[in-house]
Amino acid sequence: MKKYVLILLLLFLPALAGAAGQQKFAFPFLGRWQPTENPVLVDDYGFADIQNLRRDGNHLESVKGMQVVNSGAAIDATYYFPRAGFHFTKNDPDETHVLVKAVDSTGGNGQIWDNTTAVPNQGNFSGTTLHQDAANAEHGSFSSAPGGKVVYANQKEVRIWGGDEMGIAGFLLVRDPGEDAADYWGQVYTNDSETYAVMSGATVLYIGANRRINQVKVYVGTANASASIAGVSEYVYPGASWVSVSGMADGTSAGGKSLAQTGTISWDYNTSTRATFVGDGDQLAYWYKFTFPGVDAGTAIYYITCGEGQFRPLENLWDGVPSFLAAAFYTKSGTSEYT
Repeated sequence: MKKYVLILLLLFLPALAGAAGQQKFAFPFLGRWQPTENPVLVDDYGFADIQNLRRDGNHLESVKGMQVVNSGAAIDATYYFPRAGFHFTKNDPDETHVLVKAVDSTGGNGQIWDNTTAVPNQGNFSGTTLHQDAANAEHGSFSSAPGGKVVYANQKEVRIWGGDEMGIAGFLLVRDPGEDAADYWGQVYTNDSETYAVMSGATVLYIGANRRINQVKVYVGTANASASIAGVSEYVYPGASWVSVSGMADGTSAGGKSLAQTGTISWDYNTSTRATFVGDGDQLAYWYKFTFPGVDAGTAIYYITCGEGQFRPLENLWDGVPSFLAAAFYTKSGTSEYT
């Protein structure tokens, strides 16, 4: 027994001796930060340098560090005073946008600027603004919204943006005049080249959106090789009719052949566009009518997205389901009544 006790003492005595030589030292973080002082002359418990730390009562806590990404003019020569910022990211397709609300030297005339350079790489802001604030708007703030969107509010207006590309609400093909449009939304809603919609003689298609748009990007799987000039119409009011858009540009066209390549079809934004139904369909949306006369029957489209160019007003789009009225107000013969 004595032999085992002796062995244990021999094992633990060095550790005990080392612990006795290590004394705890309580350092109260109560001193001043003196970065310009000679370190030898710093006060008791003072600091000559603090990096990525800050005082919190009688101790220090860590803070996230910062570094310069763009050392030049970060936003714009006129609008260079940032007032709010937001890193807007989304997928399907992947996008990154560093959004900054900036004002001029007067502190007003706010605008939203966009930098699409992936963080933390260096890159300049786009020369095109995404929004011009209304008069007397406040600083404003951003917030993420469902479906890969971002919302901006400044106490004068509320705006929403879906990035460069956002999902469409519907896709219909009309293969034979006089027949109902066929629903192929499921074939083109996701970026999957294994699922696609083949024109098969169709020359008219409808693309629906939940808000007014002014561009669609068409991802072409099998390119058209025949001469074709695209046309785009929108449903407008007053008039309740399909009217050709203005300022249309076809990025899918090559050598006079529309749908010859993946590209963006854009046009001028129109606030007179109205939501409607197509044929006997039951989906209320902002529908846009596209015509592609003469395209090859084997032309295939596997993905379609839409865009609105900049921040736009929020739309309260009816879901098409009738509901009961809670109250109705009307004026008759100078009297007001509630029903």
